[in-house]
Amino acid sequence: MTARTRRRLTVCLALCVVALPAEALLLPVALTPDPTEAAFEWAAARTPDDLEAAAAEIDAYPVTYRRAIMAQLDPAARSTVWRSRFQAYLVDHPELNRTQRAILEEALELAGPETFQPPLRPDVQARLRQVFGEAQLHLPGTAAQELFVNLGPEHPGQANALPLRQQLADRIRGWRAASATSAPCNCNMDIDTCTVWPEPEWLECSEQFTCDMDLTWPMCGPLWSWACVGWCRVLIWPELY
Repeated sequence: MTARTRRRLTVCLALCVVALPAEALLLPVALTPDPTEAAFEWAAARTPDDLEAAAAEIDAYPVTYRRAIMAQLDPAARSTVWRSRFQAYLVDHPELNRTQRAILEEALELAGPETFQPPLRPDVQARLRQVFGEAQLHLPGTAAQELFVNLGPEHPGQANALPLRQQLADRIRGWRAASATSAPCNCNMDIDTCTVWPEPEWLECSEQFTCDMDLTWPMCGPLWSWACVGWCRVLIWPELY
């Protein structure tokens, strides 16, 4: 999405805010100002049928909502969703070479239900670490990030599946000042996914900052299966790079 498109969407959202009753938007924001908490509350309020439908188009949601939706599923359903992403990539990219296909086929095998119910067995963790490292080396572009870390593109590849009111409320949450309380941890020092970005020199996982550790799935790292104990630290701002 270009900067110009983002500006246009912001204007459209602002007009929608004017058209809707203020209390319809501001009350949910006041009750749940944290965007991540709001996403998990939204997912927890869905019916089983709603969750099944959302899981079937998981990449139509922002990444935070993907995590929230997946958190509501049982390990078998989580496995089905993630395996479908690997399988779809294989089908959509017949040009992959033998090495690349072997990486994804092993990822398919590793993405079983037991992987989504911590703690990981040491042998599974070791294999997943190796496969993820190979994916970073051999898969093109941002494929490793999308397949192993984001469960799809960083931004929804189609129209955002969230209800408009939820999108508007999240936009307002994004305008609010940062909370004074510590933020949740978002990385693991042992398998640093902060570096899975177009310019990996910008960020690194650090334990020098105070953050709230996350030891329940979804966590951090590939397939969200490593404990979140660190914070992605900015090494250099992109515009100064």
